[in-house]
Amino acid sequence: MGFVSGARRLERGLIVDSELRERVAVRMAIGAILRAVEMVNREYDGDITAALVFAAVVEANVGHLATNPQSTAQLATLVRLPPDELRRPVTGVALGIPNETVRRKVKGLIEQGLLVRVDGGLIVPTQVMASEKMTRLTRASFLNLRRLFIQLRRIGVDLSDGADLEAAVA
Repeated sequence: MGFVSGARRLERGLIVDSELRERVAVRMAIGAILRAVEMVNREYDGDITAALVFAAVVEANVGHLATNPQSTAQLATLVRLPPDELRRPVTGVALGIPNETVRRKVKGLIEQGLLVRVDGGLIVPTQVMASEKMTRLTRASFLNLRRLFIQLRRIGVDLSDGADLEAAVA
């Protein structure tokens, strides 16, 4: 049993002091975010803004599928990736960056074949998400997320489905 600054004790590797645990957890999350940025930056040749715009379109296209666990589970038994018909087109990307910057990035992503204009807006086609590059990035992102979960569990962060979390992610 060790001690961290007096009353902030560690028991069996778990941080007992809730404020300290929250601070350490946030630092771990920041580390995961920075690793993700580095991975994406490498895959997008240093254009992190284009990567963020791309990610925002992906999330807008398929985010609705994750809000209904039954639909997601059913879809997962039928196909590996949601087909284009289930993707919701997006007309705008809200990232807190100038609209003109988003417009330029969207134009470049369309020229690269990563985004496609359809009735109702933009989608990232299934064939793009199934590419080797996206598969590699998805796997690396999953491992990064898993690493974060393991780190959080080791310091005693409860990762169970609490009612307070359900409301936060709905």
